[in-house]
Amino acid sequence: MLFQSKMRNFNKSLLSLLLICITSCSQGKYHQETKVLNNYFLKVFNITIPEEEKYYILLPDMICKGCMSERLGELSNSFFCQMDISVIHVSMAEYFKNLSSHDCFSVLTDSTGILNKLNFPISNVTIVKTQNGSIIGIKNILTSDTASLQGIVQEMEKLSL
Repeated sequence: MLFQSKMRNFNKSLLSLLLICITSCSQGKYHQETKVLNNYFLKVFNITIPEEEKYYILLPDMICKGCMSERLGELSNSFFCQMDISVIHVSMAEYFKNLSSHDCFSVLTDSTGILNKLNFPISNVTIVKTQNGSIIGIKNILTSDTASLQGIVQEMEKLSL
């Protein structure tokens, strides 16, 4: 009798653990990051992560503006005009105003500075790829990285749900 009771408890525990695993696996690799970014978008820009494929380039205050200005200049390249890209920044309004052309991407200014405080893996420059309302890839670019912005995005293009 005692053995049967312990087995029932063990089976219930095992079933609960299995359900937790299945639920967490079905939410996707970037489930928590998707929630954080979506809440941020709603609060600051009154938008949500779209269903169609989109790239976001996140530029927090801590960005090394001198180090990254040449790399961000790549955004005027025709390669990026074929993609849906939004650049979100906190303190680079002057830079984007002076950029020769930003017809290929949209610029969203976070005047609240919330981007700097997000519980989100942001570094100097962060590229986020979304699809079907979820994040499917995150790439942090450090000042020491030598890859071009185009090369990094081309690598991320291979990601899909």
